[in-house]
Amino acid sequence: CKPFTVYIPNSTYWRRDFRRDFYKKELESISQKVGIKFINGESIIDKNDLKNYAPIGPHLSKEGYKKMSELISEKIQN
Repeated sequence: CKPFTVYIPNSTYWRRDFRRDFYKKELESISQKVGIKFINGESIIDKNDLKNYAPIGPHLSKEGYKKMSELISEKIQN
């Protein structure tokens, strides 16, 4: 089993959170310290684009989940 840490950015529309950048940096830092690969979902999920998020609430949309699953799959294969 090879664990990964994946950061999924929250929507700036549904859930603005001033702590998000700090959280992402800490998550990445801790992952590196313990030797777990960090995958940054910001590379494919635009936090300002509502198409990436569900119509109601801060969850990803089907399109957003598809993008994330493809990114994770790509990182696992590499």
